[in-house]
Amino acid sequence: MGLYLGSQVIPKPYLNGIPHNAFINGKNIWELADIPVGDDMLSIQFYSDINGTVKSSGSVTPKWTEPSVAGMIQYSRDKGATWSTTVTNTQITSVGTNPIWFRAISTATHTRIMNSASDNSPWILSTYAKISGNIVALLRSPVPNSMTFADYCFVRLFAAQPVINIDDLRFYIPAPATTTRLNYIFQGTFQNTQIKNVPETLLNLTYLTGGNTIGNRSYSCAAMFSNCKRLETVGRDLIRYFGAGNYCYSQMFYGCDALKNTPWLYDLVNDVPGSGGAASRCFNQMFMNCTSLVDGIMPQIGTTTPGTLIATSYYGTFTGCTSLIKTPLIICSATSDGGGNSQDTSLQNCFSGCTSLAEVTLNMPQWGVATSDGTMPVGFNNWLGQVAANGVFKCPSTLTDVRGNSFIPDNWSKVNL
Repeated sequence: MGLYLGSQVIPKPYLNGIPHNAFINGKNIWELADIPVGDDMLSIQFYSDINGTVKSSGSVTPKWTEPSVAGMIQYSRDKGATWSTTVTNTQITSVGTNPIWFRAISTATHTRIMNSASDNSPWILSTYAKISGNIVALLRSPVPNSMTFADYCFVRLFAAQPVINIDDLRFYIPAPATTTRLNYIFQGTFQNTQIKNVPETLLNLTYLTGGNTIGNRSYSCAAMFSNCKRLETVGRDLIRYFGAGNYCYSQMFYGCDALKNTPWLYDLVNDVPGSGGAASRCFNQMFMNCTSLVDGIMPQIGTTTPGTLIATSYYGTFTGCTSLIKTPLIICSATSDGGGNSQDTSLQNCFSGCTSLAEVTLNMPQWGVATSDGTMPVGFNNWLGQVAANGVFKCPSTLTDVRGNSFIPDNWSKVNL
């Protein structure tokens, strides 16, 4: 779907390069395309129904815990005709069914909205709402192509609010773009909301160019969409270019029990140059208790060229996914001794509690051995605990037939790849 201007098609969801005040036959281009705001503003449109079919009036009460935000954010209730200064914890009511637009002032210097990982001061919405535009515009407008973000920037910004649509929202810095520090930036931002889809464009950082620091991703998206009970679909490349970090995606979709698919994961830990090095618990419990996930919808785990997986990187990633009947392809050169004769922790508890799981595919030539004696095999610690009683384990013929929750489940058939 797009906006047709003669032979030109401007695709949704973003009309890059088209000014917000451009008009055709007296109508704003953005309105004709049903795009309420561009890259230099954030928009909140209210609806009377959970499916977002009937626009309505509504109100929002913005809040922040970072003192430097005071006086730096403006709002408009008349689609940009007039602007007023936003005051924290002060309700703003729409004019009829108009959206409410937000932007930072041109001289803004603040680098975050919230200032602690424990902050729980979301913007309060009075009714169902669609969030559109560029979330970075809350810090700078126009958005420059060089941004610095302080830790905790958007922590729980819309948590537990009646947000139903973020299809036209993104985190965007104009190219050629540079950025540093994204620690905790989206921790819990949309947790417990009522969205049904997460677009892959939301976190797509393909536009980052030379000079960016792609590390510093600790807890960046932790619990970002946790317990979104209506969430069904996620764009395949949502996090593919976002990078990796310790606990970066920890519990990102925890408890999303209607979720049918996952974004691709395999590039992040080992395949992205400069991804920040080790990524301890990068995908920690990322899809834990997503009870609607089934087979054939998950990405490959590991790399296209077998290597060792980073310790704890997939800790509990799919724990409790009770509808899952087979794993994605897992590629690894060998397991690694966790020290003190402990098992490899890279896939620790990864599929534990997947009670329907009956097929595993592991492309790994051999188990590692314990450094203490050089002979005892090392498996993935409890990675297949509490799975189906019978199943098929597909692997190379060279992989030794070792049984147990950390190796090949008891009573399963071993089949050569």
